[in-house]
Amino acid sequence: MQTGTCSGQVLWGTHLRDVILSAMLESTHAKPVPPLSPTWRDRIILLIVLAAGTALTLLAGSSLQQAEVLRTKERQSTATQAVVSVFNLELARTTEAVRNAALMLETNPQLTREQFNRYMQKMVESQLSVNLMEWQPIVPASQLAQFEANAQTAGLTNFRVVQPDASGTGWEPVHGRDEYVPVLFAWPQSYRTEGLDMSFSPQRMASKLQSRAVAQPVASGTFEFMKEGAVKSGSMAMAISTAVFGADQIARGYLAAVVDLATLFQQATRLADMAKFDLLVFDSTTPEAAPVYVWRGADSDLTQLGTSLNLATANDPGEKVKFAHQAWKLVLHPRPAFYAQEQQNGSRLAFAAGMGMTLMLMLVIFRLQISRRNMERAESVASAAGLALEEAQRIAHVGSWQMDVTGQQVVWSDELYRIHGLPPGSAVPVFTEAAKLLTAESWERVSAAVARALESGTPYQLELETVKPDGSHGWVLAHGEPVRDASGAMRALRGTATDVTERKLAADALRTSEENLSITLNSIGDAVIATDPAGCITRMNPTAERLTGWTLSDAIDRPLAEVFRIVNATTRETVADPVQLVMAQGQVVGLANHTVLLAKDGREYQISDSAAPIRNAAGAIVGVVLVFSDVTQKYQIDTALHDSELRFRSYFELPLVGIAITSLEKGWLDVNQRLCDLLAYPREELMALTWPDITYPDDLAGDLTEYERVLTGQTNGYSLDKRFVRKDGVVIYASIAVSCVRKSDGSPDYFVALVQDIDARKRAEQALIESEERWKFAIEGAGDGLWDWNVQTGVAFYSPRYKAMYGYVDADFGTTSDEWSSRIHPEDAPGVFAALQPYMEGKPGSASVEFRMLCKDGSWKWTLGRGIVVSRDTDGKPLRMIGTNADISERKQNEKILQQSLKDKQALLMEVHHRVKNNLQVISSLLRLETRRSTQAETKTVLTDMQGRIRSMAVLHESLYRSGTFASVDLGSYLRQLASQAFRAQQSGHNNTVRLALDLASVSVGMDQAIPCGLLVNELISNCLKHGFPQECIGEVKISLQPAKPESSQADALWRLCVSDNGVGLSPDFEVKRKTSLGLQLVVDLSHQIGGTLAIESRPGEGSEFAVTFKAMEPVALVVPT
Repeated sequence: MQTGTCSGQVLWGTHLRDVILSAMLESTHAKPVPPLSPTWRDRIILLIVLAAGTALTLLAGSSLQQAEVLRTKERQSTATQAVVSVFNLELARTTEAVRNAALMLETNPQLTREQFNRYMQKMVESQLSVNLMEWQPIVPASQLAQFEANAQTAGLTNFRVVQPDASGTGWEPVHGRDEYVPVLFAWPQSYRTEGLDMSFSPQRMASKLQSRAVAQPVASGTFEFMKEGAVKSGSMAMAISTAVFGADQIARGYLAAVVDLATLFQQATRLADMAKFDLLVFDSTTPEAAPVYVWRGADSDLTQLGTSLNLATANDPGEKVKFAHQAWKLVLHPRPAFYAQEQQNGSRLAFAAGMGMTLMLMLVIFRLQISRRNMERAESVASAAGLALEEAQRIAHVGSWQMDVTGQQVVWSDELYRIHGLPPGSAVPVFTEAAKLLTAESWERVSAAVARALESGTPYQLELETVKPDGSHGWVLAHGEPVRDASGAMRALRGTATDVTERKLAADALRTSEENLSITLNSIGDAVIATDPAGCITRMNPTAERLTGWTLSDAIDRPLAEVFRIVNATTRETVADPVQLVMAQGQVVGLANHTVLLAKDGREYQISDSAAPIRNAAGAIVGVVLVFSDVTQKYQIDTALHDSELRFRSYFELPLVGIAITSLEKGWLDVNQRLCDLLAYPREELMALTWPDITYPDDLAGDLTEYERVLTGQTNGYSLDKRFVRKDGVVIYASIAVSCVRKSDGSPDYFVALVQDIDARKRAEQALIESEERWKFAIEGAGDGLWDWNVQTGVAFYSPRYKAMYGYVDADFGTTSDEWSSRIHPEDAPGVFAALQPYMEGKPGSASVEFRMLCKDGSWKWTLGRGIVVSRDTDGKPLRMIGTNADISERKQNEKILQQSLKDKQALLMEVHHRVKNNLQVISSLLRLETRRSTQAETKTVLTDMQGRIRSMAVLHESLYRSGTFASVDLGSYLRQLASQAFRAQQSGHNNTVRLALDLASVSVGMDQAIPCGLLVNELISNCLKHGFPQECIGEVKISLQPAKPESSQADALWRLCVSDNGVGLSPDFEVKRKTSLGLQLVVDLSHQIGGTLAIESRPGEGSEFAVTFKAMEPVALVVPT
């Protein structure tokens, strides 16, 4: 190999250099020699010069050879990187195309085969290394047959899901899998892979499952490519698969692009400089295997594959490439010509020239060689950068240009030539000649933009339509900007042109798709409504307009619930808004059965529908689509059919009645489970018996008699109540209905018997009879009369006790309700009927009313009547009412005596209050006289205070006497009277300069609170007049009684009794006086007595306020001792 040859030369040169240097060093340390003759000295000098020149030449050649080896490796690595870059770019284009195609499938779940072919044809033609595009849906095993049928219906006449047979040359049907991944659509169709189940290849399925998990494209390992229907073709390929998800984020299938590795790497080698290299590509998952691709020239020294080839390239530089979760190793192996060129340009020339040159010439040549090597490296870097830029422009479809300010000198990149359909390197048109490369409208816009840029230096960006020489049109995104020199002067314009034709075509395709969608929506028979995330309508088709009664123009932007009004057909309750359900759950929802759409014009349609979220590329919900259809007629037919099936299919197994089919020989042909349960027999045991075997002996004769009548043709069936003997020996009652099914000639064929369990009813009837007897006995024993009234017929039953209570016998009473109503006292009759009316109209519970009834001897007897409605019809009207009458004459007489006693005692209480009031007035008058006689001021004050307190009690008794009630007192009215009298009596020293203001609400309290409140007000009025207004000051005393919280009810309200003035306020030593003043201590005690809280506020010069907050206690009725 050439690499080994170069390495050997380097080692040889290094060794020779070391030998010469050692000899020279030894010579310097040698012993002195005798002087030599000039001839020998010259010779020695010549030999030394020759040896030194040779040694230096060898040294220089060896160093140059090492540098050439390093440069060789560098060139090899650069070439490898170029191939890797092209390989990555090709795969990136393929991956992006696959991802876009998958997105197209996700947004168009109902894609047809023709639409798939049109789209994939463009993509396959634009992707040089993609040979085949396949759509592979996921099909559960349970849906495989339906899937094949649907495909055949859609035009794939011979479509079957298959896999390669054992020989690898044909196909065989697929079975035994839980899930299948068959090819449904494939482009080009010439490969004939439609129907091939990808599950046959674990390697390719592994990449698909990984794609489903990571939601990204994943490449498979290499496999032998199938072509023209043949399983083995000898061509290696790989598949790039990406999972396609539905609206519910569940994988629907896979989109796979089959990449021909030979085409892919041929593209890479064509773009890279591969004249002196061989390319080998290894699958990193199987590094020991042979390369999946080998590209070599005629002079390659790689003549075999397999293990030998791996060993031959083991030390060659390699590059790892990871793409779509699949790793590759790329190896560039130099050919002999590569090493031959390096040797011709380096070491051989250096060795040949160095042996004939002097040391100075060798040094000059060596320096020139160093300079030349540096120049070549710089040129190589610049060339590589230029190639990389040109390649980047080609891949990105971006061309660049530059033009001087005159527009006459224009430079274009090669890619710009290709964008405009011109051969690279041809004559560049001047600016004015470029008009033929654009449409008229685009040339007008770009001319104006260039003019502005040249005039003002304004950059521009325009989207222009191009015209190629072959007449085809394209689109470019053009950018332009000025180029300025160091002084800021504009010297040129430069810019780029990006080919956006594919993007424009995609936009046109999207617009066409929108038009097709609109046509489809307007053509389908189902109604379709689309909304935004807020539930407002954005689209409706004509069917939806017809069913809802709304036009699209009227419904647009309206909430769905306003246009799409749906209710339950049975309850008429509004059905939940499906848009809100979809937004909340994020998945497809459907309406429940029995849903009715209420149209705008009042029509009603039975509908079925479903709503699904509309998601964008990021998976976010951007709206909801609702699809529904009129199933009114179908619903009616289905309902009738369903009801009919339920009736006919459930009759026999009806759990409420036993059903048996019996033979003419009295044996069982079939029985239902209800009959087995009723007779406590297992079905097998019961079928082995006859019905006479389990009939109670006493009832058998009657049953056989009816049976014989049917056999002789006298009747076609019969019904009777009879008893059966269960397996456990228990005798039960049953009602049977037997019908004979006859043959076409009229002769009996078999019997159908319905057996109804009436054991509980029979026993209940017996228990009811016994209960009614006990009940009547109990009522009669209690002395009450019983009545039972049939409201509809007017017939009434009256017990013997009822009649005897009023002195009547059976002959005196009829059987109608008039016997009762006609004997009610005329004064009581309206009240009795009014009390009964609510219960007759549906009020639950029992009625109770007291009234007088006419006795046979002409007297009236007080009666307590009770009654209850025990049955009603379906409209709630009473059918039957039962009740009792009780004699309450004695109780009424006692109540009359008690009322008279209460009146007498009330008169006595009024007299007592009157006398107490008079006595208190006498005491008050005596205190007033004593006050006038006394000469001591302190004594007068005490007597005056006592007089006011007695006056407050006298006023209370006066109020009670005049009101005629002793249980409660109107506190507001009482305090108004008391305050007015107390104020007039105590303001004599103020010459009417102080006035009284009252704000008293009405509240009822008992005497226990009224008396303390009166005393409290009296004390506070006295205090205000004594201390609040000295020296005849002008002011006001205000007394208020109001709820503490106005919104509270009287039952639980707190009340606030306040006495305030606007006088001088309390003195600074008030707290000291408070402890010694009898009046103030009395105020505190009275506040506690009524259960209140006392609050005192005073502001010097502004007055004071005494407020008591208390709860008004409910008055308690007086109980007069007997």
